[in-house]
Amino acid sequence: MRSFVTMLALALPTTVAAEQPVSLRLNYEAHLGGVRILSVAALARFAAGAYDLEVASRTVGVVGWVGDWKGNSFTRGTVGEAGLRPSSHRADSVWRGEPRFVELTYAADRSVAVQAEPPAARDDREPVPEAQTRNTVDTLTAIMGLVRSFGADGKCAGAYPAFDGRRRYDIRIEDAGEA
Repeated sequence: MRSFVTMLALALPTTVAAEQPVSLRLNYEAHLGGVRILSVAALARFAAGAYDLEVASRTVGVVGWVGDWKGNSFTRGTVGEAGLRPSSHRADSVWRGEPRFVELTYAADRSVAVQAEPPAARDDREPVPEAQTRNTVDTLTAIMGLVRSFGADGKCAGAYPAFDGRRRYDIRIEDAGEA
């Protein structure tokens, strides 16, 4: 994760200084015990006052055979004096042949409209009250926040109230330095 944030952060200062659109494509392969288990491809785009991030992930190898999962996520938002503000987020995934999706639309008053399949009632989840989703960001916007933080001071740290369309949680990241 740190190398992902580092690579995105390297593109950010150029964008802020020149206000020219910048695109960055990153590909990752995760291994466990020498065995490839996950493939991730990301495309980040920065422009004056705006960002978007697209991520495609899937299990591969033996893990893919046992627990077939793939997912695509896309977030778009703006950058202003108040920081990052997502405008829309969509996540599509398939787990063992079952499709799922979440679409979040952020209003000017920081409320979040949610479309999800399956809905919370059919997904054995309690719906998150609307008051708890206000002023939240999606997971990809939290990653973009980390990128901005890392680009500004070289530290991978931040706190983000997150809502993914099904769960409300807080993302807190602290930079423990290098060891």
